[in-house]
Amino acid sequence: MTSPPPVRERPPSEAEQILSQVEQTYLVVIERLQSQARLRRMKLDPATRTAIDQTLAGLDAQIAQTREVVCQSSTDPAALHFLLTAYRKKAELLSEIIVMTEGGGS
Repeated sequence: MTSPPPVRERPPSEAEQILSQVEQTYLVVIERLQSQARLRRMKLDPATRTAIDQTLAGLDAQIAQTREVVCQSSTDPAALHFLLTAYRKKAELLSEIIVMTEGGGS
């Protein structure tokens, strides 16, 4: 008996390569912003911290769900748009935390 030929994975398309690069850029930016925001979040009042934490949790869930859809259908432009939008919103929220806590006050 001969074994079946190995299954070859198709090379990523140009769109998939671009998505991967953009996603990696967002992940690096978000990690840097999260580091700064973690240090500053205690300057915010408890109600604001709770609201921000809930919003971040929602964005993380949206990213995870959309990432799953993108993995299943990497050529779906709507899914790609939603994923990148969720990353952008998370980066913007983290940036807002940093701006709100600059200068020593809330």
